Amino acid sequence: FEETKPKLLAIDDQMELVMTMKQGNSTNEDFIKLMTKEVKVYTKHGGSFLWGKTQQLELVKRKTAALKIFISENSTAWTKEEETETEKLIRKRLDEEILAMAIMKRADKKR
Repeated sequence: FEETKPKLLAIDDQMELVMTMKQGNSTNEDFIKLMTKEVKVYTKHGGSFLWGKTQQLELVKRKTAALKIFISENSTAWTKEEETETEKLIRKRLDEEILAMAIMKRADKKR
């Protein structure tokens, strides 16, 4: 990935690749797999795909709501491990929502 060019430039090139993708003649399934693969390459090498202040605020909001539910059901707060795991799950869900939006935007509208 970054062996042929500086890492920052490689990340930028990968983001450009993802942002300019179009479905073209590929099937819906193939296009979804391709987009998912290219976004994974981007995030693996240090990018945070379309993650910004809005997503960070949503993460905090969902984490707070989950904690309230947990406390009401268990009468105790999370352990550090439970908090970390919950945050990872919420972050994964938000990342999936972002990816789905990006795929829908770039998919062929006639399919």
